[in-house]
Amino acid sequence: MGCKWVFMVKRKADGSIGRFKARLADKVFTQTYGIDYQETSTPVAKMNSIWVLLSLAANLEWPLQQLDVKSAFLHGDLEEEAYMNPPPGFENTFERGRVCKLKKSLYELKQSPRAWFDRFARFILKCGHQQSHSDHMMFLKHGKEDKLAILIVYVNDIILIGNDRDEIEDLRVGVVSQFMHSPNVEHMEVVFRILKYLKTSPGKGILFSKNNHLWVEAYTDADWAGSFADRKSASDYCTFVRGNLVTRKS
Repeated sequence: MGCKWVFMVKRKADGSIGRFKARLADKVFTQTYGIDYQETSTPVAKMNSIWVLLSLAANLEWPLQQLDVKSAFLHGDLEEEAYMNPPPGFENTFERGRVCKLKKSLYELKQSPRAWFDRFARFILKCGHQQSHSDHMMFLKHGKEDKLAILIVYVNDIILIGNDRDEIEDLRVGVVSQFMHSPNVEHMEVVFRILKYLKTSPGKGILFSKNNHLWVEAYTDADWAGSFADRKSASDYCTFVRGNLVTRKS
């Protein structure tokens, strides 16, 4: 496989340069299925699981802790036998015809997420946790006096809590994207309205509060052929657990 250097400038909150960062990444297009990678799929945490866990934590006054694993994908053990060309700039340090044999996963490798998850799961199961059947990214451990839940989430410059993407009026983002092949002035005005909303509402989010009941509530609605553009119907629902919103879809 080929490889490349990816250079980044990490800036501080005031915009000044904090540090320079370089990482070695695989050229994904040089990988061949069945030769240097097999399975690539890995479980992904369900947002519903995160919201239910937050609702339980708020109602039962559970402590919450967050851990960021630095360079997580570099900790995965490769099951396949994979070879890589010398990194750019280091060719002269290798004998002619020599290449690198990868023992660990590398950035951009197709199997990197799966390799890291497999290693983490083996370790956490060895510590006595049980993997949830409804969400494979959640691990539970019941003790005599306490309970511990671990939820693995892959984050790539996104905000998990306080996410108001679904709160835009009439879900206009999804509607506008349908007219990208032939946009007009009206669509552009809607886009500016969306940007204005996002710019002026960075602090909006969902509040998870403590409530004195155990109710599970669900609401649903349907708009029969309500779209003037294509006469399609839209249905939506939302679910509350102990008074907090945990699922929503439209």
